[in-house]
Amino acid sequence: MSRSLTVLWPGIGGRVLGAWALMGGLVACGDDPGIDPATVSVLRSMIDDVKAELGKGAEIASSHVASLEYFPPSSGCRPQYRIRASYDPELRFEPDSTSELSLGPVTHASRSGPRRATSFLPPRGLDEETGVWEGELDYQGVRSEQRTLRRTFRLSSLQAGPASPTVACVPQTWDPVEDALAIAWPKLTGRVTAVGETWTGLPVGSKCQQVACVDPETGGGGPANHHRACVAPFWTNTFAGLLEIEGERFAVVTSRWNAASIFATSQALLSLEHGRPVYVRFELDYGFGQPLADGGIGPVRRSWTATAVDRCPGSLATP
Repeated sequence: MSRSLTVLWPGIGGRVLGAWALMGGLVACGDDPGIDPATVSVLRSMIDDVKAELGKGAEIASSHVASLEYFPPSSGCRPQYRIRASYDPELRFEPDSTSELSLGPVTHASRSGPRRATSFLPPRGLDEETGVWEGELDYQGVRSEQRTLRRTFRLSSLQAGPASPTVACVPQTWDPVEDALAIAWPKLTGRVTAVGETWTGLPVGSKCQQVACVDPETGGGGPANHHRACVAPFWTNTFAGLLEIEGERFAVVTSRWNAASIFATSQALLSLEHGRPVYVRFELDYGFGQPLADGGIGPVRRSWTATAVDRCPGSLATP
């Protein structure tokens, strides 16, 4: 690990080196007999995505443990992601879209001028007490097509924010930036984790609370279902396994959420060495009727991907 990361986030270097010691002897191989068939299917699906989206070959790695942590962006490079969202069938009020998101340390320009008069706090790097790194996020795309939207971005070793995990139950974008932070940076364990281990992800509430009160068989609500607890489940995350790509190791973390007639899943490919997402695929099957582009009403599937397109460490973007 580079010295700059150790300086930016004290304590990370030792934990990661410990994880690498546990993973000594890790080599790429075929389908590991120690991995169950369902998990192998998930990893094979990600291998196909890596080939199609990034043009890279990948293999399932033999190691069954890794340290799952995020690292702050280095000062010399701003990670950038291309976000694509599509709907099947096409929605009436939100078409398919492509957006761009970048993040990194605060720039000198943003600390001066009119920004001081806004309600945003100037990003300040690492907070030694909380362990949270604070920087800038720039976004341009759906709902912000004509101008670049700048926000404060916070990152710990476990998760990014401010995030909106209610993306699990909303058929279209509620807040494209907060959606992206919830999907592309799933909550991690912050420790050495075994393949197959499952843990509680981000909490889901707000609009999703209403969904949990619906009869899962009939889709009906009203007085007949007042006995149902209006509590939305959390995201559930699982360490699906490790892939080796061009000599580097990447973790595959899957996430799922469902209630009533709504099913949300995601698969994130995370660089272990550089502590960042590289490629993420999210799908939401929304079983309740929505206004469609053809004038009708019906269920919709929302597909969403985030792909690293920068040349920063950990990215798989083609040179």
